[in-house]
Amino acid sequence: MKRLFPSFALILLTAAVCLAAAFFPCRDTAEPPPAVFVPVLLYHALAQELPDDPYNLFVTPGRFDEHIQALLDAGYTFISFGELWDFHANGEPLPDKPVIMTFDDGYIDNYTLAWPIIKRYGIKAAIFLADATIGDGEHLTWEQMREMEATGLVEIYSHGLVHHDYAALPIDIAVAEVLEAYENILRNLGRLRTIAFAYPYGSSSDELRAALLDAGFDMQVLTGGGLFDAVNGDYTAINRLQCKQGMSGEELVAVATNSMEN
Repeated sequence: MKRLFPSFALILLTAAVCLAAAFFPCRDTAEPPPAVFVPVLLYHALAQELPDDPYNLFVTPGRFDEHIQALLDAGYTFISFGELWDFHANGEPLPDKPVIMTFDDGYIDNYTLAWPIIKRYGIKAAIFLADATIGDGEHLTWEQMREMEATGLVEIYSHGLVHHDYAALPIDIAVAEVLEAYENILRNLGRLRTIAFAYPYGSSSDELRAALLDAGFDMQVLTGGGLFDAVNGDYTAINRLQCKQGMSGEELVAVATNSMEN
């Protein structure tokens, strides 16, 4: 009996462990790292007098200025997509309250109305535009883009070769057009630090985002969805916060701050 006792004790111990596992199963205690929310602001056009605008694309220069001042007063720092990518890929630190300003379509007022305000504040911004519209009288010219980029405040990125729904195209054609548009920017403006693409209408698909990622487009930008989590978010589906004329500077700060604290 003395020789059997250790085996019997081991059986009892094993049974106890199994019962404990059945009633108190082990839980995966690993948690995702804390989020770092980055409001990526979306603007389209500025106008001194607002036109009939069912899509809320226009803001006045006064409202645009108010948004910037309110964010700065609240402690936000305007960063570039290059800085966002350095944080993601290389672990470079971000400021406590980062924010990114973007414009879609590259309307001429981005230069005539928005650029003087951006330059006065010394903040950073990114403009996405379709190649087919460049220099058509309603959109930016290469010369204007070179002037803004030369200051280090503005980044120019692709919105496609033509402003249409790339998710509706065959994948090979969509990728070819986006690559051609990117190469046009390279030829006219020089080497880009980071490669980013904004989907017209925010229309994308899992298959298209994967194909563009394979083609080198590490950062792909949508139109809506709120704040972007720079730690846990999908860099091929960077969501943005559309800034409208009806949103005061105080309201814009509240949207960003409340989302960051929750």
